[in-house]
Amino acid sequence: MNILKNRQIFFLSVILILFIYLVPTEAYSQEHKLSYFLKAAIHNDPQLAASQRNIKISQLDIKINKAMFRKPVLSGNGFALWAPGSAAWGFDKAITNGGEYDALLNLTYPILQRNNLDAHDMLYSSQSEQAKYNQKYRRHNLKMQVTQAYINIYGDQQHVNYLDNLHKLLQHQINQWAALVKNGLLKITDLQQVRLEDSQILIQLKRAKNQMGQDQSTINQMCGLSDTTSYDVTYPGLTSPVLSDSLLTVSHSRFLRTFGIDSLSFEAQQKVRDTRYLPKLNVMMNTGLSSSKLKNAYNHFGFTIGLNLSWRLWDNGQKSLQHQKTKLHLQNVRDQRKYETMRLLQQRNSVLNTFKSVEDQVSEQKQQVNDYRKLLESYRVEIGKGIRSVTDYITVFRRYLNARNELNNLNVQRLQAINELNYWNW
Repeated sequence: MNILKNRQIFFLSVILILFIYLVPTEAYSQEHKLSYFLKAAIHNDPQLAASQRNIKISQLDIKINKAMFRKPVLSGNGFALWAPGSAAWGFDKAITNGGEYDALLNLTYPILQRNNLDAHDMLYSSQSEQAKYNQKYRRHNLKMQVTQAYINIYGDQQHVNYLDNLHKLLQHQINQWAALVKNGLLKITDLQQVRLEDSQILIQLKRAKNQMGQDQSTINQMCGLSDTTSYDVTYPGLTSPVLSDSLLTVSHSRFLRTFGIDSLSFEAQQKVRDTRYLPKLNVMMNTGLSSSKLKNAYNHFGFTIGLNLSWRLWDNGQKSLQHQKTKLHLQNVRDQRKYETMRLLQQRNSVLNTFKSVEDQVSEQKQQVNDYRKLLESYRVEIGKGIRSVTDYITVFRRYLNARNELNNLNVQRLQAINELNYWNW
């Protein structure tokens, strides 16, 4: 009668254990999604702020450029010179006139400067495009890095929850088997084996929590967050893109846009240098007072108007040499773009192959974990019937633990592979 009652208690315990094991535990009160960290990283990153300022600087340069080559410049100057002397000493009056007194307004208006304006606009536009690209590139890198760190925390959390559930499972198993020991249906040494196994689980659980705390500190520093409290994370929700291995698709990658900007920059610099060989014509005017004597100086108000033409005609072939340099720079850019295109294709294919391999391993590992779980359930029943030793149970339990750890690692690798695929599919 007692044996029947103990078996009933055993089967009820198994049901309760499975229920506890299958329901996930919540270890932390706070919960942060991936979007929370991405927003914080973008908001607090100094490089992104610097890129935004560089964009504004380039826009201001374009406005300054227009003011320089399209708008008149008004300036004022005053000058007073007194040259005392007598018949015996002093400067020659024919040179100094005894002094000079000026108070003038000067106006300079550039004409024939359209090419200068266009060339500098092109240069500053290329700088603006470079700043915009740097900003987008930094955002893309931040997204990949933060997502990578987030996935690590998610893997840590899954491992912690799994070990915590195993600890509860063994605790209930110990309580259930303690009753069998009292009734002489199980050896005390068998129960001690289970307790030792549970102590090992607790050690692993402590290490896993420490690792999760370190990974949380890492992502907090990366995102500029000062929060030191522990938190929970949700599933990253990453979806893998559909990748084509065609070179045509890779050649349109945004990673390669930087080479187009580099070419534009070299061409713009050459265009600016070429403006030195164009004629420059300015209209010059001034008005005001200019007199050699202070007395009755107010009678010497007037104005002047004229043209200033400058034109570089020859400089020992510097223009030709500069053009040769520009051609070499542009060839370097084309060669580098060709190399990076092939490297990008190889990188994407490598990550894609890794992802496919991990996907297959995940499916196989899930099946192995399920097989070990069913075997453990059978062993529990057989131990209750007295036809299976606890040593056999511990052996399978350890294999099951290793299989679950491997499955968790593969799930993390799968998410990391998806993150890399999304990164290289930019």
